[in-house]
Amino acid sequence: MKRILVVEDVKDINQLISDILELEGYEVRQCYNASNAIELLRSDTAFDLIISDVIMPEGDGFDLITFLKAQKLTIPTLVISGGGIALSSTVALDAIKKDTTAVLHKPIKRQALMDTIQSLLGE
Repeated sequence: MKRILVVEDVKDINQLISDILELEGYEVRQCYNASNAIELLRSDTAFDLIISDVIMPEGDGFDLITFLKAQKLTIPTLVISGGGIALSSTVALDAIKKDTTAVLHKPIKRQALMDTIQSLLGE
């Protein structure tokens, strides 16, 4: 069973994504900010995919991406964002795309989410 880490500070969105993934047969772990995700990844790196929001309190998506690169962890990362300040500049968007595997913008459609995940996991 493939393992996916969902990092999203909005609990309803985190739960919705997690529920969809579990219904599709994935094992899911949830974190509500990058700080908690980094703490988890220090002891458990056996994830097939990370799905992370960008703008979160207590450690954002950029912090998580920086940690993954510094630790040389090659876990595919799907970044999700509602736009906001972090994605308002072309420079920020280019940086995200370069350091992640895929980007989806909120609101996320279930089919787009699943198509992207299946593509990233080679399914």
